[in-house]
Amino acid sequence: MKILKRPDNIIFDTENPNVMEFNPTPKGLPIKLSEITLKSDFDFLSEHFKPRENVNHPIFSKFFDSKYFCVKV
Repeated sequence: MKILKRPDNIIFDTENPNVMEFNPTPKGLPIKLSEITLKSDFDFLSEHFKPRENVNHPIFSKFFDSKYFCVKV
């Protein structure tokens, strides 16, 4: 699943969590992550984007100022 983090416009991939892609205009309409999962954004993202060497994954940077969407690219 591709996750768009706004306002940074960075796309993360749950299948390849170490890849980040800057993309301000993804294809299709973004769908709020909270609308497609029964978990909170934090819980869902925590399952897919684990810390490395005790450093949080970049998807959690400015977490409370960000919004998360599922997108097609």
